[in-house]
Amino acid sequence: MFRRVWPWLLVMLAPGALAESLRIGFGTNKPPYVFEGLSRGLEYEIVVAAVRASGDEVAVRYAPMERLHLAIGRGELDGIATTNAYSGVQVFYSQP
Repeated sequence: MFRRVWPWLLVMLAPGALAESLRIGFGTNKPPYVFEGLSRGLEYEIVVAAVRASGDEVAVRYAPMERLHLAIGRGELDGIATTNAYSGVQVFYSQP
């Protein structure tokens, strides 16, 4: 019995094991865009929904923007919500 169930169990669990976790930074408590303690807000909900729609998971990090810019420069984050080219950070920006 176990020999028959084992392959199916692996097939069912495989998609979850392959899901990426993107490390996304958000500025601290910027209502109505980010409510840090509540994990909600316009900015937060749009970014998290987009990442999840792509099949990935989100690892959220809240910090002041200056700290987020340093973290992405060191490779500690995969993205920052709402920053721009004027920040001086050398990353790929979305088109307006």
